[in-house]
Amino acid sequence: MGIKPFVQRGRVAYLTCGANYGKLCVIIDIIDQNRALVSGPTTGVRRQPLSFQKMKLTKYILKDVHPTIGDKALSLKLKESDFVDQFNKSKTGQNLKNKEKRTKMTDFDRFKLQKTKQKMNKLISRAAKKISLVSKKAKK
Repeated sequence: MGIKPFVQRGRVAYLTCGANYGKLCVIIDIIDQNRALVSGPTTGVRRQPLSFQKMKLTKYILKDVHPTIGDKALSLKLKESDFVDQFNKSKTGQNLKNKEKRTKMTDFDRFKLQKTKQKMNKLISRAAKKISLVSKKAKK
């Protein structure tokens, strides 16, 4: 397991459920053990308290975020840090893009993908058999 990020002011989080599903926000203040005040002016998340169960913490942190920061100042910090592009390039961002692509696929697209995977698996199994035969001959 990797290192889990800590909950702290300025931590960027990905929302995993609710009306703001799939959007990024910043933790502005910690209310209690279960909730935090979040805001995401550039992504369309209004300032509101949210449960930690509804968000996934990322490795990105904004510096100098305090509880009285306004949406304009926060949006300027977000634009300066350019964390949205960094998140989209990360592994989690790529997985989310792929998941979105899969949900938009038609039946025919899924069929084509299935056939392509079958061809790839046949090629891989043939190559694996050749390698195992060569290694068996080398042992004798």
